[in-house]
Amino acid sequence: MQQSLEACPLLRVLVLYENRLTRLPPLNNPMLQELWMNGNRVASLHGHTPPSSSATNDGDAGDGWCPLVGHLHLHDNSISSLGCLRMFPLVTALTLSFNQVCGVLNVLLAKGFVTCTHVLLVTSGG
Repeated sequence: MQQSLEACPLLRVLVLYENRLTRLPPLNNPMLQELWMNGNRVASLHGHTPPSSSATNDGDAGDGWCPLVGHLHLHDNSISSLGCLRMFPLVTALTLSFNQVCGVLNVLLAKGFVTCTHVLLVTSGG
């Protein structure tokens, strides 16, 4: 999938919902503005490192940089840890409903995500 996405440098919207994905694909799309990953099996957002980071890029599928993503749809996954959202520095709307994350607002504020103005977090009634 990485080669296919790299062949689309002007991609602005990527819809990958309900594909049984367990982690985010390798994204290095500076023009991407909206990412739909709902209805998959993503458990964590750990391992996301911008290319300018001093961390080693070992080809992990989590590495990437999408500086213009404003809308990040991650609802209906298995996310229990937000890990690092550095690859999406300008996210303004984050949908995390029906995941297992706790303390979303604290994590966003601690990581300096002052651009995020909308967070939707709905849990199941169970």
